Amino acid sequence: MSEFAIEARHFAHACRHGVLSTLSQRVEGYPFGSVTPFMLDDDGCPIILISEIAEHTKNLKADARCSLIMQPFADDMQGTGRVTVIGQATPLPDKDRLGPRYLQLFPQAADYFALHDFGFWRIQPTRIRWIGGFGRIHWIEAEAWLNATPPSADLAP
Repeated sequence: MSEFAIEARHFAHACRHGVLSTLSQRVEGYPFGSVTPFMLDDDGCPIILISEIAEHTKNLKADARCSLIMQPFADDMQGTGRVTVIGQATPLPDKDRLGPRYLQLFPQAADYFALHDFGFWRIQPTRIRWIGGFGRIHWIEAEAWLNATPPSADLAP
């Protein structure tokens, strides 16, 4: 198991917001970025809650390829660590199973659960880019990322 995968996975677990990039359907061939809260599931896959009418949802339905950059806000954004998960997004059928944990992390999202057009999507990693600081830049294979931390460690908020 890669030490970089462990380091990156722990870093990502502490992040709560990121930028989701999808392939635009409206402006074909261009990326479309959107700020989104996320959490990691017990396998280390990012989970996002998005609306059916959102631009990024329409994009994901047409092409599931996406990336999610995870980085805490800082005065010097270039000087902080960051993780980019590149993968495939798929909708999850059961909003109720993940809801309580998601609301622990994002209580302000409670109103979204009353709306029927919001649902969870899971990003299955294909590859991960970890920048842990100046000169500490590594590609991490999905298998190393998914095996980097015991599943129970990611369940705690």
